[in-house]
Amino acid sequence: MSSECIIEYGKVISSQDAVAEVQINRPEACDNCPGKNACHTLSGGKIHKARVHNLCNCQPGDLVKIEIPADRLLFSAFLVYFFPAVSLLTGAIIGHFNYEITPFSRDLASVIFGISTFAISVLIVFLFNHFKNETILPRAVEIITSAKIKPDSSDETP
Repeated sequence: MSSECIIEYGKVISSQDAVAEVQINRPEACDNCPGKNACHTLSGGKIHKARVHNLCNCQPGDLVKIEIPADRLLFSAFLVYFFPAVSLLTGAIIGHFNYEITPFSRDLASVIFGISTFAISVLIVFLFNHFKNETILPRAVEIITSAKIKPDSSDETP
């Protein structure tokens, strides 16, 4: 079963074992995104850093082609955004209808249950990222230009 992929290009900053850190310029599509200011705040502007599977044995300085399977991107977005939000809402609803089992008022029980389930969901996301990140990382699949290529001798001045 073939999946569509998003293609990006980036420069390798570091490489260790099977994972490389790549610097990627923010795509033009980000300019139309309502969340672009959050990315700007979190990443410092037009440059993003990403960890990728190093399938092409790239080294620092290499320009690489990066594939991001669309299904993995959607799963990652679900895991990071939707799952905690649904957990928060579910916890608040559980607290609202089961406040009798707590010494708190209905509203306070909703807040406590909501925050508790949200915290648990964030912990689950963190653990998933820590132990299963190989399933969601983008892949560096091809070296476009290598840092090891030397300039032409015709470019040198005598």
